[in-house]
Amino acid sequence: MRAIKASPARPRAKRHVYLLDVLMEIRREAQSGRPMWLFFGSEHFDAMAAYLTGYVFCCYRNGFQDREWGDFVKWLREVRKQMPEGWARKYVEDSGGNHVKAMMKFLDYVAEFRALRAKRGTSSARSTPRKGGTGKSTKPLKARG
Repeated sequence: MRAIKASPARPRAKRHVYLLDVLMEIRREAQSGRPMWLFFGSEHFDAMAAYLTGYVFCCYRNGFQDREWGDFVKWLREVRKQMPEGWARKYVEDSGGNHVKAMMKFLDYVAEFRALRAKRGTSSARSTPRKGGTGKSTKPLKARG
């Protein structure tokens, strides 16, 4: 038997995946019938909130700040009056205790925000590398506006 010699893997270019892109894809999949637990591990709104926090923190630790997510959070807070305190609980209460409906409400807000930006032609940069970019800082990520 002859050993197969593998060629070394080529380094890939860094490619950032923006959180709102992920959420729009989840929304499309959910509208086509995929269950929320497939994406978040549970059909409980707290699982979605934990997913969002983890995604943003992972980006932060890797030296990447998703400005579009920051703009979305600011829009939710200032226009929709939905964040930051108690937003998950409020969505569930507004949905009569139905967590999946509350999750879809949040994803619908993502779609609304994206549609408004597209209508206005907002095409600002979507990300900003953090200074130092080493991922070693433990400062919490703050929404940028």
